[in-house]
Amino acid sequence: MPAVGGVYLASVFAPNHKGMMQTDDNSKVDFLRAQVLTFRNIRGSLWADVICGSLNYQIEHHLFRTMPRNRMPQTNKIVRSIANKWVLPITRRRC
Repeated sequence: MPAVGGVYLASVFAPNHKGMMQTDDNSKVDFLRAQVLTFRNIRGSLWADVICGSLNYQIEHHLFRTMPRNRMPQTNKIVRSIANKWVLPITRRRC
């Protein structure tokens, strides 16, 4: 059973992090840029939200870690508008 859980979690986490910028302790990147530039959101449907537990909204999840997952889609619109204002590219991938 733990192996199934591990495969499931890897299938949720991996697409959000693969190919994105990486930082280390010496990086001079502020918190907002670190969250927006090192993670990606996975676009999908309501089913993608349910299956992923809204972890397909990785940027919002890392910015607001204690936010209820049912608020992530609304928060995504706000975060995108702020990122556009700060000229930060939000990477999204179609699932």
